[in-house]
Amino acid sequence: DQLDSTTIRLPLLTIMFHKADQGGAPVYAYVFTYGNSYHGAEIPYVFDNVVDGTEEEQALADQISQAWINFARNDVPSADGIPEWEPYTRESGATMLLDTESQLHYHHV
Repeated sequence: DQLDSTTIRLPLLTIMFHKADQGGAPVYAYVFTYGNSYHGAEIPYVFDNVVDGTEEEQALADQISQAWINFARNDVPSADGIPEWEPYTRESGATMLLDTESQLHYHHV
């Protein structure tokens, strides 16, 4: 969605640059791209609470919520079916595109 790209994604890139440059805890970037995604559309998936969802939607919710759980437990987001999630750096721009077939992209805008 163009509005999300302009009003949300670009300012977040500035914040991610800054946090990554500080050299503290790793920064993990993502964009939720499933269906007709928009800012906040991933929230039911993060909390594994897709009400009346399809089998595909429930499988995605299981996967994304597991990635958040593993991030809380181990400091690295991960789940079966999601590629290795590299930390975001200014140089790599590693960003996970979360979808039924999640993919790690570099310098995604």
